[in-house]
Amino acid sequence: MLFILYCENKDSSHTSTGPSASGTSPETGSAGSSSAKKYKVLSAGERLLLETGLREMGISCSAVTPDNMIERGQYGKPFFPSCSHVHFNFSHSGSLTACAFSDREVGLDIQAHDQLRVDALRIAKRFFTGPEYHALLGLSSDQAAMNNLFFRFWTIKEAYLKYVGCGLYAEPESFLPVPDDHRSGPISSPGDPDCTSEVMQHKMRDGLSPFDPDPYFPGSRGRIEILKREDLLTPGVYVLLPAPTGYTMAVSAQGLPGEIAVRKVDAPHP
Repeated sequence: MLFILYCENKDSSHTSTGPSASGTSPETGSAGSSSAKKYKVLSAGERLLLETGLREMGISCSAVTPDNMIERGQYGKPFFPSCSHVHFNFSHSGSLTACAFSDREVGLDIQAHDQLRVDALRIAKRFFTGPEYHALLGLSSDQAAMNNLFFRFWTIKEAYLKYVGCGLYAEPESFLPVPDDHRSGPISSPGDPDCTSEVMQHKMRDGLSPFDPDPYFPGSRGRIEILKREDLLTPGVYVLLPAPTGYTMAVSAQGLPGEIAVRKVDAPHP
C-alpha cells in the first residue's frame, strides 16, 4: 500500500529543501543523534496531510497525531513509536508540502525547480556518479533539459536516502538509479489537472516528442544500484511521480506496489 498527498504550504517554516551551494539539503543534510528524538512541532500543512492520510488508512488520528507521539530515528527520520505498521515521510519544497504513506519503510522527495542556486554540473561533478554527470554534460547545450534531468536525479537520490533513513551520512555518489527498460507503472492523480498521470502529456509539456524514449520521465520506475560498499545502504527501487508544473517528485522503498495514487489536499474552509 502506498499513496502520496500534497498541499500548499501556508507556513514560513518550510520553504526550501533544494540543492544548495554545498550540494546538501535541510532534509538529508542535517545531523542526527544516536538516540531517538522527539519530532518538532508539526506545521499546519504537515498536520493536514498526516490527519488526511491516517483517516484514509482507517486509523484514529487522536491515537498518533499529537506532536509528542512522533519521534526521530538515529539519523532524523520521523516515525510513530506506538504505531509501527504505519510509515510516513514528509518532504517540503517551494510552496508545497508532500507526504507518503505506506505499510513499509518509504522515502519521498519533492523539489521545486526554481530552487537551483548553483550550476547543476558543479553539484553533479561533486555528488553524482560518473554516468549521471556525463548524462548531464551531454545536455549542457540545452540548459532547460539539463536542469530537468538534474532535478530528476537529485530527487530520486534524496527519496532513496530518506527511505534508508540515513540522509547524507551515505555519499550520494555511492549509488546509481537504473531505469527499468523505460516501463511506466499506473499512477493516478484524481481531481488535479496540474498533476497528470499521463506520461505523454508530461513529454509534450516539456517540449519533447511523446514517443521519444526517456528513462527518467514521470511514471518511470527503476532500481538503486549500490556502487560503493556503504553499511547504511540497502537494496531499493524508485518511481518518478507526476508532480505539479515546476516540481519533480520521487518515492523510494524496498519494493513498490504496481499502482500509486498522488492527490492534492485542500485545506478546509474556515
